Amino acid sequence: MKEYTGELGSKQEDFGRDSDDYFAPTTLKEATEILAKYSPNIKIIAGGTDLLVDYFDRLDEVERWMSLKNLDELKKIEINNDRIEVGALVTHEELVKSEIIQKYLPLISQAALDVGSPQIRNRGTIGGNIANSSPAGDLLPPLIAYDAVFKITSQNETREVPAKEFFLGPKKTYLEMMKF
Repeated sequence: MKEYTGELGSKQEDFGRDSDDYFAPTTLKEATEILAKYSPNIKIIAGGTDLLVDYFDRLDEVERWMSLKNLDELKKIEINNDRIEVGALVTHEELVKSEIIQKYLPLISQAALDVGSPQIRNRGTIGGNIANSSPAGDLLPPLIAYDAVFKITSQNETREVPAKEFFLGPKKTYLEMMKF
């Protein structure tokens, strides 16, 4: 516990720093190490639009949180070797506005535009939409239609899993079969 010294600190100085129950890694390697150490007793938060709804009445039950907000490598939309790569932290709004997505994957752009409200589109991520496998996941049908392949990284390996094999049912994904 922090001893009071008569000076009020700034909440901003502590925001986003790691603690015993909150982590904000800056590299994918660091994120996979944290996940390996604390899984299954950690919740990953990207945009948080589904997770916070699911846990609204019981946020205190979550032992640990890992925010992906600092993983800039997962916020890109790029073309590499004739493949369009979309990072897990790309928001729905970024999918709507991306010239690459509009030109080559217009169904994704349109599906992202259909996601909830502007607030949800600006916070929610493609990775969260995929990982949650919600029956209401607007991006899931076009991802399957485009034969998307998901790159899944753990501490020990990276796998590429076709969308058709990734989704196992409502709120059930291939991630449940992986050891982190």
